[in-house]
Amino acid sequence: MWKAFHHPDFSLPVVRRRIGVELLEMLDLLGDTMIHGAYAFLQNRSYPNRSSYYNAVSRLSKLGLVVRGQGLNTPKLKISEEGADSLAAYFRPDKYWSRKWNGIWYLL
Repeated sequence: MWKAFHHPDFSLPVVRRRIGVELLEMLDLLGDTMIHGAYAFLQNRSYPNRSSYYNAVSRLSKLGLVVRGQGLNTPKLKISEEGADSLAAYFRPDKYWSRKWNGIWYLL
């Protein structure tokens, strides 16, 4: 048996409208990704403009931290050995997996 739902702080038309807006935004995001590919999607969202993206890639390449490559249709960036060595320890937990446990439990 159905019962009517009513709550003074909860409006079903507003919820329905907001869900519709969220779905449209997700469809727009999915369409942008499908049309332009993940490379363009990430590049457009990560940097304010193309010149700052190319400047950052150029700077990291000159320092030897990244290596440019070519994928099927898009360029790829890969971290170099020198770049991997310069990362902080918490980005490379596998480096510390083989050391002996000191018997102390740490909680964060």
